[in-house]
Amino acid sequence: MEYGCRCRRVAAAKRIADICIAVIGFAVLAVLFIPVCCAIRVSSSGPVIFRQTRVGVNRRSPQSAAQGGAQRCVDVGGKPFVMYKFRSMRCTGDATAMLSFPGDQRITGVGAVLRRTHIDELPQFWNVLKGDMSVIGPRPEQVEISMRYVRDVDRYAHRMWNVKPGITGLAQILQGYINSIDDVARTAQLDTTYGGSLRSLWSWLRMDAWVAAITMRYLVSRWRPVAPAVSAPPLPSEHER
Repeated sequence: MEYGCRCRRVAAAKRIADICIAVIGFAVLAVLFIPVCCAIRVSSSGPVIFRQTRVGVNRRSPQSAAQGGAQRCVDVGGKPFVMYKFRSMRCTGDATAMLSFPGDQRITGVGAVLRRTHIDELPQFWNVLKGDMSVIGPRPEQVEISMRYVRDVDRYAHRMWNVKPGITGLAQILQGYINSIDDVARTAQLDTTYGGSLRSLWSWLRMDAWVAAITMRYLVSRWRPVAPAVSAPPLPSEHER
């Protein structure tokens, strides 16, 4: 089976699960929205909601991508969409695309708390309801950064073939911050592994249940200075690949 040809039952089940979880996420967002908005406005000037164009699902076939298909003049690795988050950084006016890193001086005091607890990501449930994202999937990268990775890292664009980006995911859990091109290559490999789990309902259930469990353990343990170690993910068996 060609990579990217997903089981329809998996796509339907994953979409239903996304909608159910997003509704719960919105309930949490409704409770926290006003106090979080007030805290952000007091801490620094600028909008409460941060909007940024990120790279989403890549529905071009491998053959089309290799031939430089006409759908996109420049291959950014997927279809761009607008992602929403609570703003956690100061508005510097610098349009240069760059990744955040530990000790980033752009992060406000309130923003540090939002990032540590991942409350800043709650508005992304709107992206999930819209269908731009899934709860679990590859990290949606900035367009300019994704373009560089597609150019410099072999098979980087393959990680998003018929896979929506996620709020959490296999690579987000196991890789963490990206500090080198080798980290990018490992991220692409992990995202491709996750994509392979979507070929059967059983392998998807095992993978998403594992990612969800590890994510919850990680969130609960955020008071620790170091994130807890995680076990190996459930890889698809030979007959599922």
